[in-house]
Amino acid sequence: MALAIDRHEHHDVVKEALAEHTAPNSILFCRATQMSFLRLLTTAVIYKPYNLPVLTNQQAWKVFELFESMPNVAFVEESGDIDKTWRTLSALPTSSPKVWMDTYLATFAISHDYTFLTLDLNFRAYPNLKLRLLS
Repeated sequence: MALAIDRHEHHDVVKEALAEHTAPNSILFCRATQMSFLRLLTTAVIYKPYNLPVLTNQQAWKVFELFESMPNVAFVEESGDIDKTWRTLSALPTSSPKVWMDTYLATFAISHDYTFLTLDLNFRAYPNLKLRLLS
């Protein structure tokens, strides 16, 4: 979202970081990030601080297609057996609803040996994750 909304407080940081990744298919969406991105693009509360109108689902797909048409952006399907690692990372002895997606994304990156770029410091919790924190 920081890249999609030019008024976002982290827009410039994310834009600079992604500009470094010019190789084909060096910025990746998986199904979970694709769905989350589309959901956020159509969530009114996201746009409220920027005084921008919320996008329709059709408009959201067009934004996603713009991103996906960039030569350095690609969509990647799950491969291999990531279930065991995901279960291990997410099986916490507490009720932690926000951990489901984080552990899935960490598992996805680990299983494909991808570097994970994020603004979220919580991803430091995954020792096998190749992590690049943006600041």
